[in-house]
Amino acid sequence: MTSFLKGIDIKVISDVPTGQKDEFGMPETYEQVLEFENVLVSPVSSEDMINELNLTGRKIVYQLALPKEYDDYIESGFFKNGTKVEVFGEKYKMVGEPTRGIESLIPLDWNAKVKVERIE
Repeated sequence: MTSFLKGIDIKVISDVPTGQKDEFGMPETYEQVLEFENVLVSPVSSEDMINELNLTGRKIVYQLALPKEYDDYIESGFFKNGTKVEVFGEKYKMVGEPTRGIESLIPLDWNAKVKVERIE
């Protein structure tokens, strides 16, 4: 489905295990950067920001709406809690898991949302 709304490109930075361990026995990883197109970015309301801060101690800044075409990435767990994201040239971290709606009942291109907090 094509809409008149158009999102922006974001980068998702995922830690991928190399299969090796470091000198402390911890798994080594490398950062894989993937670019995702047509993601809607909206600031969260003050009320949502305060509620999340009171509940979890995390300051949510934006909510990202992910296009339906990325459902396979969502189902595979690629968009998960703690995954780093670059939006507007700034680094953020996903908070919680994406929430999805029923694709056939949503008329536009986006059916999943995830919240992000700023990384200092």
